[in-house]
Amino acid sequence: MLYKTVIESMLAYGAVVWCLDPPVRIKRKLNTIQRPFLLALTGAYRTTATSALQIILGIPPIYLQLQQEARVTAIRRLNISLPDTLTTLVPGEDEKEETGWAAHTAECPSEEQISLVDGGGITSGTRIYTDGSKTEKVDNQASVQAAANPRSINTTAREICKSLITNKHIHISWIKAQVGYEGNEEADRLAKEAAESDRDPLSIKAPISFLKSVFKKKMMEEWQSNWEDEDTGGPHLTSCQESRLNHAAGKGKKSLFFTGHGPFPSYLKRFNLATTTNCPCGNTNGTPLYYATECILPHD
Repeated sequence: MLYKTVIESMLAYGAVVWCLDPPVRIKRKLNTIQRPFLLALTGAYRTTATSALQIILGIPPIYLQLQQEARVTAIRRLNISLPDTLTTLVPGEDEKEETGWAAHTAECPSEEQISLVDGGGITSGTRIYTDGSKTEKVDNQASVQAAANPRSINTTAREICKSLITNKHIHISWIKAQVGYEGNEEADRLAKEAAESDRDPLSIKAPISFLKSVFKKKMMEEWQSNWEDEDTGGPHLTSCQESRLNHAAGKGKKSLFFTGHGPFPSYLKRFNLATTTNCPCGNTNGTPLYYATECILPHD
């Protein structure tokens, strides 16, 4: 979508400086910038509330999106601590992305050392099984591929790659999961046991995906809270999560009904464009719901 790839990216530039905790004036200004694009995407009436347009499209207020981006940048790039109400993570507890090459391409592990061919039938040598994190027989192809990639941005994958380079006798093989390999089943059992135990978890740095998911959840909660406090919008919109509508067919028609801003007698009377709220069929109930579902007259 052009809006998301161009407009949002342009506004996000330097957001950590001015949108970490934006004042009301900035929030309103950003909503004003966002509104024309939402109107174009929905085909809704110009009188439709901006908050309703955001709900219909499933596009959060732009200031919330920029604030989310600013929070991630604050922790990862600027080492700025955020309030505990947002996250318990502190700068340094997040996983940093690696750059460049782990080693020269000529030294990288060969296809014989890292294999995506099912190695469950291998019986020679010492065999170590894992649930897919970082050892010799893994049932997760993505883990194997990451370890084989000398340009992986994942720190753990880089360490595995370097270890394989210096220990040519170690081989990693992918194996099929849930097919009865004894070692793999035992690895899964132990992993589940550790996850459900009361022992202190290992100190593992949080990946950026976890950080983003935490702040996205906070953003959605704030968006929902703001929507519930709204006294405008639409009579049939209740949730930020559940109101994403498909506008591929009949552009704008769904938004007219869900917001109540359309060719409905109740809407026309509200803006003094009609003298009564009566439906053209003669019924005194000229609401969007009646107009769309019960009126016997044809409507475009």
